[in-house]
Amino acid sequence: MGPHSLSIVSLTPFSLSVHPGVVNTDMQDQWEDAYPGILGMLTRNLSLSVGRSPEQGCYSALYSALSDEVVEKDYNGFYLTDPARVSMRERINAYAVAGAAG
Repeated sequence: MGPHSLSIVSLTPFSLSVHPGVVNTDMQDQWEDAYPGILGMLTRNLSLSVGRSPEQGCYSALYSALSDEVVEKDYNGFYLTDPARVSMRERINAYAVAGAAG
């Protein structure tokens, strides 16, 4: 295999949920359609001011698909909000399940 070849690490199914966060796309225009007037304009501008670029928005999905850490840290069934950041709810659920099993 060449230096840029992919290898299969495991044939075990692995499931993750990822959320890109607020991403600045044309979808933000829907706020003004849904809430005409000042509320829609403020909501749109707020989301655009705190949002991420589309490139930044794809990091969680790319991390989940390509990072060895996902398997090493056993993120199977977890919800990632940012690359390598597990949501607090998932941590609590994981500890509860581990405690119930132990």
